[in-house]
Amino acid sequence: MGDLRPLITSDSLTNVGEGFKPSEIYVWKCEEPVLLWWTYSQAVESRELWDSFRWKEPPKTLRFGERVWRVFDTTHPRWEIGWFSLRLDPVDPTVAYLVRAVYPKARRRGYRVLIGEEATRIAKAMGVEWLMLEILDSNSEHLARQHAEAANGGPWQPAGMMSRPFLSYFFARDLRE
Repeated sequence: MGDLRPLITSDSLTNVGEGFKPSEIYVWKCEEPVLLWWTYSQAVESRELWDSFRWKEPPKTLRFGERVWRVFDTTHPRWEIGWFSLRLDPVDPTVAYLVRAVYPKARRRGYRVLIGEEATRIAKAMGVEWLMLEILDSNSEHLARQHAEAANGGPWQPAGMMSRPFLSYFFARDLRE
C-alpha cells in the first residue's frame, strides 16, 4: 500500500461544479488494480461499464505500461471517490492515455475535474508532454461535458475521432506549458 497525502485542493480550481464544497483529495498508487476494477464494476450498472469502457467484465490484467491510482476525499473519512490510470504510449513515451472514473455516490461534485488535474500533475512528473483522453460515443453525457468544456477554453481540446472498433472521440492536453 502507499501513503495517503494531500495533493490538490479544490480551492485552487474553478468550474468544478455547482454546489461543490472545497475539499482535499488524496491519491494512492493502487497495488491491486484488478480488485479495484472489480469493486468499481459492482458499484455501477453493467450498461454503464459497456458504455464507458466497453467492458463486459472488468479487466483481469493491466495494459502494457499502465499505472493505476485510487482517489479519496478527505472530507469524508476513507471515502473513495474514484480512480484513474495512465498508460504510456508504447511508441512515443511523451504521450500518455488517461482513463478516469468517479463512483456513482460521488458524481456531480466536480471530482472528474480534480482527478484530471491530479493525473496531469503525475503525468508531467513522468515526463509526458501530451495527455490523451478517449471518450466513447456511447458515453454521451461525459462526451457532451467534455465538448462544452473545450468550447469554453478548457485545457482538453478535441484531437480527433476513431470509428473502429467503436466510435470514440479523443481530447488532448498539452503539458509542455
